[in-house]
Amino acid sequence: MNRRNLLTIAAIGIAAGCVTIGVPAATGHLAYGVPGTSYTVYEVVDTIVTEMTTPEGEASVVTSASSTTLLLEFLSSIKVGGSVATTFDRSEPMKVLSGRMRVRGRVTGFDATQSSPARGVVFGDLDDVSGNLRGMINRHGLYELASHPAASGAAANDYLFPTLGHALFPRMPTAWVDPGDSWVDTVTVTDDGEGASPATTWIRTHTLVGDTLVRGLMLIHIAVASKVTMEGATEGEGMPITGKVTGTMNGSIMWDPERRMVAYAEYHRDWRVAATGSGEISRPARTITGPTRIWRTR
Repeated sequence: MNRRNLLTIAAIGIAAGCVTIGVPAATGHLAYGVPGTSYTVYEVVDTIVTEMTTPEGEASVVTSASSTTLLLEFLSSIKVGGSVATTFDRSEPMKVLSGRMRVRGRVTGFDATQSSPARGVVFGDLDDVSGNLRGMINRHGLYELASHPAASGAAANDYLFPTLGHALFPRMPTAWVDPGDSWVDTVTVTDDGEGASPATTWIRTHTLVGDTLVRGLMLIHIAVASKVTMEGATEGEGMPITGKVTGTMNGSIMWDPERRMVAYAEYHRDWRVAATGSGEISRPARTITGPTRIWRTR
């Protein structure tokens, strides 16, 4: 069994082991804090299924899958973009952040495949990934995203890395919440990578479900309902293509109130793409589906 299958099974096992208790969570528990160690590690498994039907009725399915290991480091005070982080004291681990903390994520493992009728199966690995995730967080979540990794090569997809920082550091509430209460966060992501310039708007409604027991660890379960809009241009068969993506990306977050960070998150895409080419050439409509699963391993 390959590494990707093992990771996927592990993620499904974590989600299946949840039992909701329904105890209220104080705002102090739903806040990012000073980490007890200088780093943590996340595994990310992403699957994307793109289905297209031409005006002539011909169907085509492209399946992309990737497995990423991200080493996330919590760093001392230094400027990132236009903001300056706050120096924090590790002698008080798990204390709620009172300022801003710099974070850096390095991809230390990456495997990808993409299968399509036209090209068969192609593969990608760590050599296809460049750049780091760099940003800043405060007690409520991601404060500033300065950069993110990028994947190139035949097996790359454009949807995971630009939004990964927001998935790892989702917005927490600014006031007391009880089970059933919700808060909304709007995320706008732009990516001017080679060959593509999409702009993504991600409106996320978080709803507190309650305390949840996962393999003996008490976590806080947060349901997420998202509306996604993506507009941009890319190159296809040597011709510019403009397109608009609309749909949902719903899922759940398992928050660790002791370590004050995400323990597990899962999001499911359900997108519709309307794309047209320049001149008289039109491109077939597409659907994009598939889950992204994220969990902390240390």
